[in-house]
Amino acid sequence: WFSTAFGLIGLCSNLFALCVLLSSSRKLSSRSRSSFLVFLCGLVVTDFTGLLVTASVIIPYHFIKFTWAEVDPSCHLCNFLGFSMVFFGQCPLLPCLLGLLPVLGLGRYTLQYPGSWCFLTLLPDTGDIVFCLLFALLGIFAVLLSFVLNTVSVVTLCRVYHDRESVQRRRDSE
Repeated sequence: WFSTAFGLIGLCSNLFALCVLLSSSRKLSSRSRSSFLVFLCGLVVTDFTGLLVTASVIIPYHFIKFTWAEVDPSCHLCNFLGFSMVFFGQCPLLPCLLGLLPVLGLGRYTLQYPGSWCFLTLLPDTGDIVFCLLFALLGIFAVLLSFVLNTVSVVTLCRVYHDRESVQRRRDSE
């Protein structure tokens, strides 16, 4: 129930956010729509899709308790789930090449505890170590880049907001 509840909360939250963003977008003229609004919509759609794809595999497992070895003897479902988790976890900031590396032979996706999901393999194999390090380093880079860009955005918004010279400049900076 835990996975189902949080999956449904995430999906509903993303649908609500998308509805709010779309209604905000309709109120603005096409010329005044900011790139921020477009990127935010893309982020919400990506997060919704990621939750939908991963939940469609994980939630049935919790209700049916299927045996992965019987359902997926060739590990295609496991590879798909692992790829989906890496891709949708990193795609707002990075390309999908990272998620495809195990398919191309660098690293592997394996079943993880409690047996309901697949992700990076944390074994002392050279390919697995390289893949895990790439995943971690790109994730750290993405977080740092996001922090820097968000800081720049906040500073810019604060400057525009506190600048009492021109109301028009606020509208232009939006």
